[in-house]
Amino acid sequence: MNAIRDDVGTQAAVFGAEGIRRMGLRDPENIRAWESIDRGDVVAGAKYLAQREQTDVLNKYYADMARLSPALKPAFSWNAKSGLESFGCPTFVDAVGIYPFANWMDTDPADKNDRWRYIRDSILPVWGGMGGDGRTDWVKQRLDIIRNSPGAKCAY
Repeated sequence: MNAIRDDVGTQAAVFGAEGIRRMGLRDPENIRAWESIDRGDVVAGAKYLAQREQTDVLNKYYADMARLSPALKPAFSWNAKSGLESFGCPTFVDAVGIYPFANWMDTDPADKNDRWRYIRDSILPVWGGMGGDGRTDWVKQRLDIIRNSPGAKCAY
């Protein structure tokens, strides 16, 4: 959670306070995501940022967990919650099934592609279907949780 807060949370804080041009971004896709958000297409921008979070930002941490214990990275993912369960979003386990219907060999929740597939196919449709006001309220709640977490560095 700290990695996401430090990466996307910091970008969001600068975006809100100073706009895209002051963010100092170099990745063209990342810039396009924030431009989409700036134009009001929050779902398109969030889709890229969520994919980047899963495939780039978090992979280092999953690799570190795997070095500590092979059981850590899948256990961490299997227990993860999206925060959208009360809106009908399945958990990872609900989306892929549980053993023996989907076993550890079929789907690896610590694999960036499997995590992204779950987010793309399960989380984003629910989040995107909430409407602008619902998404805004949900994001504010999630940012409050992050902002109030121990070790928060940024004042959003």
